[in-house]
Amino acid sequence: MAFIVNRWVRGEDFHGREDHLAFLKEGSKKTAWILGNRRVGKTSLLRQVAWLCREGAWGDALALYWDLQGAATANGLKDSFLECLEDDEDMADELGLDIDALEDLALFDVLNKFRRKVKGLKGRRFLLLIDECEELVDVAADEPNVLNAFRKLTQSGNNLEIVLAGSYRFMDLDESDSRTSLFLPDFLPPRLLGPFSEEQAVNLLAGNEIAREDARSIYAATLGNPHLVQVVGEHFHRLGNLDEALAQIKSGKVGEYFFQSNFQCLPEPQRGWWRQPGLIAKLEAITPADECYPYLVQAAILTEDEEQPAVSPLLRLVLGEETPKPAAVPRQESAPGKPKKAEKPAPDEADGVLAWFQANPSRLLVLPTDGTALDEATNPPGLVMMASIQEPKEKMHAVLDGACPEFVRGENPDERTAVYLVGLSLYRRYFGKSPFHDMDDPWERAGALAESDVPVRPAEATEPMENKTAMVLMRCLKADPADRYQTLKTLTGDLG
Repeated sequence: MAFIVNRWVRGEDFHGREDHLAFLKEGSKKTAWILGNRRVGKTSLLRQVAWLCREGAWGDALALYWDLQGAATANGLKDSFLECLEDDEDMADELGLDIDALEDLALFDVLNKFRRKVKGLKGRRFLLLIDECEELVDVAADEPNVLNAFRKLTQSGNNLEIVLAGSYRFMDLDESDSRTSLFLPDFLPPRLLGPFSEEQAVNLLAGNEIAREDARSIYAATLGNPHLVQVVGEHFHRLGNLDEALAQIKSGKVGEYFFQSNFQCLPEPQRGWWRQPGLIAKLEAITPADECYPYLVQAAILTEDEEQPAVSPLLRLVLGEETPKPAAVPRQESAPGKPKKAEKPAPDEADGVLAWFQANPSRLLVLPTDGTALDEATNPPGLVMMASIQEPKEKMHAVLDGACPEFVRGENPDERTAVYLVGLSLYRRYFGKSPFHDMDDPWERAGALAESDVPVRPAEATEPMENKTAMVLMRCLKADPADRYQTLKTLTGDLG
């Protein structure tokens, strides 16, 4: 069994979560919310449910997986729903839904047709598995009527069950102006999707040729978070020493981004604690009686301890506290003739770009693409100035390779500009080129940048790209700043 990092799993690769699967299989509630922060396995759980239904393990139950991430608007929600039907053509046929005919309808009408088709299944159980439900917080803030479509789903026939998965941020859903029944209360209280137990983590690692004693040390360092268990396990398997594995993870910023994104999904005021002075002291003062305690345990920030919870050893290391860790037992040599695993690639360049823009959100209009460090980069002269001094079109294209729409339009940068440039960095990584690179005329290309959203097609990427990543990029690379992520914090949360 290989280590699986940064993607969801199902089938034989799925591990643990027996209690949540049993709850969902029983179907005692029409609505359920699986609350989990970043990198805890929410998507894998929903995908496993869909797989079990497809394989007939749950009787004649049907399940459809719907990912809301990056939808941004009601129209984006509709597009993502149609996309999930396209990904599961058998389901569209089962329900008798014509995807092409649904294209011209509004979200409310699309979901209404879906609801009626499910109701017509003559009592056959149907689970609608909605991932990244916190996307509704931002959409409903601008388009509050969108919640009416989702409320209708919860009020459908007895055979339709709605399962949400998302972080604590879903609690921010504002229904104060609603004149009808509220949507969120039907999903309370949420079921917390926490870390693996020690037994689950050790069994997973043991299946990857790691001695159980070493596996217990990895569990102690990661508090059982599934993502961290896999990441630390992969590093340990390659290096053979836990201290070295943790040091490499710290230098590669994996731990930094994990905890940063998880703090952003906590309740207030803990949501704002990341990198604040005295963070460790604040966490050490938390007791099991505090309302925030279960969410800090769920996020693998505190241990689950009825007397005195402890702060994650990996978090202490990320924050610069070189705390003692369980000693690593020397790893047994691989079987004769078995090749060693290849080194993992260096941390993505885009990670560093995101961190830089978080510190400098309104400084640049053009991302340097010639190797210049961000700290040394400056905004080039405008295109009109470049043309007036008769710069060759190759030089204009070189600037446009890293430019945002605001640069072309002569506008000042703000945090939404930084969102675009982070998205541009990711786009260049996945596609090996910049948007609209095939336009020979730099002025035509500049016009496209200023007025057109950048198309993101995973099938054309030079590196494997999930649809979820594509939706995040599409939202980053909107020509109109109002259509993008409005903050880097929100973008970071969706990037996970």
